[in-house]
Amino acid sequence: FVADMSHELRTPLTAITAVAEVLEDEADTLDPMIAPAVHLVVSETRRLNDLVENLMEVTRFDAGTARLVLDDVDVADQVTACIDARAWLDAVHLD
Repeated sequence: FVADMSHELRTPLTAITAVAEVLEDEADTLDPMIAPAVHLVVSETRRLNDLVENLMEVTRFDAGTARLVLDDVDVADQVTACIDARAWLDAVHLD
């Protein structure tokens, strides 16, 4: 089920990613209020792509074809990225 769902998500997500990246290339020419939205869409689309890849990896773990490799993660960077995205949506400013 997870593998099928991941595959079904990939197709529309690929199209969204392509359009978002084209918009990002033109962000400097867009209205100053629109450009941050474009950057947000691009970053969130990349995050969705990562989630789909993670789902695919879960299916590989379930099938026994992948092994777990642990990495260090900077939690502060991850939290800051989440807050930055949320702050833009709520017009909150971070110092």
